[in-house]
Amino acid sequence: MPIASSSILFGAVSRRRPEFGRLLGIVAGLLLVPAALAAGEEIEVRDLTCHPAGGIVVVLRNASQRTLPSGRWAVEMRFDDDAMGRIDVDLSHRPELRRAGGAVSIPISVLKVNRPLTAWIAVHAADGAGKAGAAESPTAGGAFRGFPLGPCRAAAGERRPDLAGTLKGPATVQPGEDISSRLALTVRNAGAVPASEFTVDLVLSTTPGVAVRPASYAAFFVDGLLFKNGRVKVRGLAPGESESVRLQGPIAIPADTPPGTYYLAAVIDPGNAVPERSPYNNVALWAVTVLPTRPTGAGGQASNLLLPGRKQP
Repeated sequence: MPIASSSILFGAVSRRRPEFGRLLGIVAGLLLVPAALAAGEEIEVRDLTCHPAGGIVVVLRNASQRTLPSGRWAVEMRFDDDAMGRIDVDLSHRPELRRAGGAVSIPISVLKVNRPLTAWIAVHAADGAGKAGAAESPTAGGAFRGFPLGPCRAAAGERRPDLAGTLKGPATVQPGEDISSRLALTVRNAGAVPASEFTVDLVLSTTPGVAVRPASYAAFFVDGLLFKNGRVKVRGLAPGESESVRLQGPIAIPADTPPGTYYLAAVIDPGNAVPERSPYNNVALWAVTVLPTRPTGAGGQASNLLLPGRKQP
């Protein structure tokens, strides 16, 4: 069954687990813990959540710090030792997953779970050699990891807000440059109930692994800094509603930022004011290259960029 750019290839269900084949009940939610990466793994299963309309949602993330080439990846799925099939993901149709730190959510409407169990998940390149480890030996080859699952019905916790967002910005910037006019931030509530007022922090990070917590402002470069004017309040969002967020005032790259690749990160609800269905999709990332300071003058002297509030020596 094709879903977006993925194909869902579910095999026959073991006769020892007939309740899965009846497609009854409502899918279970994952205990909200991120998956650890096996050695050499670049795509990880970041989360499994319940879909309000039924089925589950698999959240995949590019855990590497580079853009991945096009290719097919397979997500092998087993439930309490019963092989259920796999999800094939074509990265050529998933540019957001190819980007370092990028993530996608893939709904699987046909999969229903109505009792507590353990989901064994493995991710590997579908075109590559090698075979994933067996579910009976989760550590074999560092492939399978277990996710505890429990009954998840609409009345048992899944009717919650689910905040997420997208961020776009410039590809390259100069130290000291104001980028506020070049940012496009959209937040949405993908949950089944309204979300109350929350904040969004815009931070600058050296890695895509940005924590969901309030950041601290700094006028000079510090990894994970909160930009000046980088915190904004967002009114409550109805289920399925999106809103374009405008960051007021200058958003300036610190003038002493060394050249290199960085990540602009919009951290949605860093204070956890909104109880959510999934806290693992609250960071929207955008990779940006900070260029060397532009030289000026005959001697190739670097331009003297001033930090806000500092006087010319």
